[in-house]
Amino acid sequence: TMDQVKDIGEYFKNHLLKSRHRGAFELAYAGFVKLTEVFSRSNNEELHKLPQQWLYNVLEEIKCSDPSSKLCVTRRSAGIPFYIQALLASEPKKGKASLLKMTMKSLISLALPSDIPSSTISQVHALNILRALFKDTRLGENIIPYVADGMQAAILGFTSSIWAVRNSSTLLFSTLITRIFGVKRGKDESSKKNRMTGREFFTRFPSLYPFLLSQLEQITTTADSKTKEMKLHPGLFLLLLV
Repeated sequence: TMDQVKDIGEYFKNHLLKSRHRGAFELAYAGFVKLTEVFSRSNNEELHKLPQQWLYNVLEEIKCSDPSSKLCVTRRSAGIPFYIQALLASEPKKGKASLLKMTMKSLISLALPSDIPSSTISQVHALNILRALFKDTRLGENIIPYVADGMQAAILGFTSSIWAVRNSSTLLFSTLITRIFGVKRGKDESSKKNRMTGREFFTRFPSLYPFLLSQLEQITTTADSKTKEMKLHPGLFLLLLV
């Protein structure tokens, strides 16, 4: 029955969103993917829309960053990225990827720095989920249009005074570098297989040119008002890696 199907979905949802043990949520993830695939092929309109509804609900819960929320913020957000990956996997690959667009737009907005203190938990979750999505090979080329925005979120997050944000930003940055340049295949540090010219890089990701330039300009024009010495900027490390 419909109620039984929803109960099964809630069972997987609770395990993925509340479990902290990797083995537990990895097993739940495998079963949940199968369930969402069934929903995507279902002719029942209510079942077909369930993944979209669940995805919207979890994004809203992440956005609210309610202190009473049982979402796990430690262990790289535990099973939350798996839950969202499974829901996105239910979307037809040859479609308009509307669920992916909605998800990426929401996550990138949350991953960027905010003046609201309570948004830190949301930011950490967003950075961790983005990392998982950029690593997911099943999303293929559909994820590439969001690489530049993800890179900006990672670099800006690295300048945060909060360690959890910096840590998640560094992990996201590392994933994006691999996504852009590929997995290192040779022993040589400057392998031709894992590099591209500046022209090619900025042709693929044009919005990164003004962003990186503005970040470098901010760093080079900032000096201590008393000593006139340059201040240390953590983000410079990531900028030089790019």
